[in-house]
Amino acid sequence: MLEPGEVLTEVIIPAPPRGARSVYIEAREKQSYDWPLVSVATVIVVDHGRVARNARVVMGAVAPIPWHSPEAEKVLVGAQLDRDAATRAGNRRDARVRVPRGLASRVGSIFFQ
Repeated sequence: MLEPGEVLTEVIIPAPPRGARSVYIEAREKQSYDWPLVSVATVIVVDHGRVARNARVVMGAVAPIPWHSPEAEKVLVGAQLDRDAATRAGNRRDARVRVPRGLASRVGSIFFQ
């Protein structure tokens, strides 16, 4: 915590681990000049066989703050990464968040291109 009069002058972000891949996607009602209905940022660390060793999934525009999704991460970690795994992770329902249908498939399609 900063004390009164202190100023943050530097933020160090470590390099992603070897095998890390990331994707960010937004779903909008209109394509131009519109706020997203939902956004998803995903970072997944994969081994040589495309099995996820670690995963982070965060959604935006679904709550007043970025929404971390540990349920989706549980589906991905240990899974062979393909469109089906991405869709299963995206279909994990958090009772407090509703993600538009089809977004998980779009993320999977982009991530695995």
